Amino acid sequence: MIIASQAACALMLFCFFRVIIDSIYKRPGRKANKAFDNAVVVKKSFTAVLKDSFINPFAALIEPLIIMNDTKESKLSASLKRAGINDTPRMYYAKAVISSLLLLPLPLLFYVLGMTLFVPLSALLIAAVFFYMAGGYMSALKKKRSTIERVLPSFIRAVLYKLNERSSGVVKADLISIFESYLVVAHPVFVYDVSILILEMKSKDSETALRNFNNRLGIPEVGFLCNALIGITRGEHQNDVLSNLAHEIDVKSKEHIRRELEKRPAKVFRACIPLFVISFAAIGYTLITALILGFSGMF
Repeated sequence: MIIASQAACALMLFCFFRVIIDSIYKRPGRKANKAFDNAVVVKKSFTAVLKDSFINPFAALIEPLIIMNDTKESKLSASLKRAGINDTPRMYYAKAVISSLLLLPLPLLFYVLGMTLFVPLSALLIAAVFFYMAGGYMSALKKKRSTIERVLPSFIRAVLYKLNERSSGVVKADLISIFESYLVVAHPVFVYDVSILILEMKSKDSETALRNFNNRLGIPEVGFLCNALIGITRGEHQNDVLSNLAHEIDVKSKEHIRRELEKRPAKVFRACIPLFVISFAAIGYTLITALILGFSGMF
């Protein structure tokens, strides 16, 4: 009995001191820890789980084995950054290799099962997966270019507005401040390229930076703008060029709106196809049922 009372006292003292320590160090209680452990975990997609569990760890292992010359690596690194991909060039190709190797058991499985016809087809599938993964950044750049062309009129208008606001006649505008002010409200698709443009203007010179900017985007209207801005930095009159460019941008903007409006009927029609199918099925079912009932009544 005495031992039990001593144990109870010791337990009470332990709980008392633990409460004091927890309050001093603001440690969460057991309920809080339990709630944290039972918190809802964001479910990952199958692709994300596959990347985290297999592709990324094995790609990190074979990344040092990827052979790539400095020129190709430099170009690919710039392209990956433009495409919004954070991997290094070697890591990018390593992921493509691992993604294709995950399908390597397919030819062996078909061979063991005696389905020899599918062995070369599965080998072609492995090669197709590699080239698809390796060229994924090009698809991202193509999509980015399409988005750039769509929002290009607002970008050029913003630059022309700043030029007209700060200049008249022979212009020596502060192009860095113009692009920095645009960067605050820039469309996300322009943020990387304009940031690089500003960085090169500060580290090199405006003419080189503008030419590199034009080469990266490869859009005729951007080329006209860059040539006009290069002329401005040299102190040349560019009012006529800028006026023509503003007119072309207005025409391009209206043309883009017209193309988008032309796409709407096709999109509406495709969206209505399920409705048409269901409607025809319902009408057909009703007619067939009526005919069956009519013929049964005749006999």
